[in-house]
This record gives sequence, C-alpha cells and structure tokens, in this order.
Amino acid sequence: AIITEVVIGVLAGKLAGIRKGRFMDNLVLVSTLVVIAIPTFVIGLLSQKFFGLQLGWFRPTVSPAAPWSELILPG
Repeated sequence: AIITEVVIGVLAGKLAGIRKGRFMDNLVLVSTLVVIAIPTFVIGLLSQKFFGLQLGWFRPTVSPAAPWSELILPG
C-alpha cells in the first residue's frame, strides 16, 4: 500500500507541477484535499461498496487463501 501511494503521489505531483494552474493541477489539489479530509475507514468502506458490490471489479471480502487480486481493495 505504501509503495502504491508513493508511486501515485510522485506521478500526481509531477503532473501537477508540469501543468501548473491548469485543470490537472486543480484536479490533483482537490483530490488530495478530499483524501485528507475523509477518514480512511470511510474511503475503504465506500470503495468496497462501489468497486466490490456495485461494479463487481473486486471481491469486497478476503478469503483465507487470498490471492493478490483479493488484497488490492483492502490494501
């Protein structure tokens, strides 16, 4: 999870720095403010509901012999 956060953070920071004052800069700013303002357990619950139950992309729960695909959403 930390490696994913670092990769996404560095890429978003570079995009925001390259396109200063434009749409991408504002999108990165607003998205980071939302992520900081909303507690992680709320984001986790909403992502499990949206990506797991409504879209069906991931399983919302983890089985005892969980493959890597099941660990993406809880991570």
